Amino acid sequence: MIVRIAGYPASTALTVSASLAQIGEFSFMLAALGMSHNLLTVEGQNLILAGALISITLNPGAFGIAAALRRRLDRNQPA
Repeated sequence: MIVRIAGYPASTALTVSASLAQIGEFSFMLAALGMSHNLLTVEGQNLILAGALISITLNPGAFGIAAALRRRLDRNQPA
């Protein structure tokens, strides 16, 4: 929604949303920092790891869905 409010086309918003769907490696650094400051339990770290692995695994599918939606939007746009 923020990308659309900023005036970008829906195709750009779809690409940005697929990119942000993945947790990424930065979460591992944050988890390690939380562990070193006793702010995060081992169980919490394991949940972050599991979430990251799931999101990394599903991310190519998110890009595939975004590409299919972009093609559908492009077909429905007036020339």
